[in-house]
Amino acid sequence: MLGPDIAWDGRILVDTTNIFLSYAPDYRVDDLKGDTGSEIVARLAPSARVVKAFNTLPFNRMFAPTPAGLKRVLFVAGDADDAVSTVSGLVKEIGLHPIALGRLAEAGRQMEVGGPLSSLELLTPANAGAS
Repeated sequence: MLGPDIAWDGRILVDTTNIFLSYAPDYRVDDLKGDTGSEIVARLAPSARVVKAFNTLPFNRMFAPTPAGLKRVLFVAGDADDAVSTVSGLVKEIGLHPIALGRLAEAGRQMEVGGPLSSLELLTPANAGAS
């Protein structure tokens, strides 16, 4: 369980969560009163470097085969540039194309359920550099 008493000591915490209260067929999302889920995670783990990733597509779609010469895009957001870079490197290592969007407050909101990037599936040429 997360909590401010855990000494994360600057370690990277990848937030893969979404703000579901219940799932299909009657799914509901939580009203966080202006916060993003990742901002809440960051407050619960204040000494961690929180990076939001792996939450905009279901895993079966995220890792589904792609047409030859293409890679699936995965969005990444965080307040610590070095942590975002590390997680982006991990995303590349597993065969996806990372796009770093910015800070948790703004980019995390775009990535959450109901945001414009939630469930958005993009493909890019496999030889494209990370963004």
